[in-house]
Amino acid sequence: VLNLATGESWDAIRGQGAHRDGEPLRPLPSAATDSIEVLGLESTPRNILDAAPLLARTGKVRLFGSMALSLAHTAAGGISVHCSTIRARVFDMTASALMITEVGGTVSDLEGNPLAGVEAGLESRRTLLSSADPALHAFSLALLRTP
Repeated sequence: VLNLATGESWDAIRGQGAHRDGEPLRPLPSAATDSIEVLGLESTPRNILDAAPLLARTGKVRLFGSMALSLAHTAAGGISVHCSTIRARVFDMTASALMITEVGGTVSDLEGNPLAGVEAGLESRRTLLSSADPALHAFSLALLRTP
């Protein structure tokens, strides 16, 4: 993943970790697992309410406009939880999702189904919930499942 504005480069190889500008990526530890410090969000106005349970427990919201960069920052811990309420192309999130798993994080759809094994073609679309902290991912998923 390349940030065209800054030149910052992010990469991951399965089983070999994730890197930012060639340095191993070590996510910042989460401050708490009962709230979301920074929520990354990818949504349309029509389906933003799907993220309402997360928004209610969030300190700040970040909208990057780039799924790949949002997930790269999630792998680094700069975004505590990333949520995409839209059914985005799996192709657009594959490299960054690998970064999150390489740092020990969790990536699923909003129902909790893992994205591992989902075809990464241009037609395959899924919602997304991810965090470098598995406990924070589980907390977020529980919030989404609460009626």
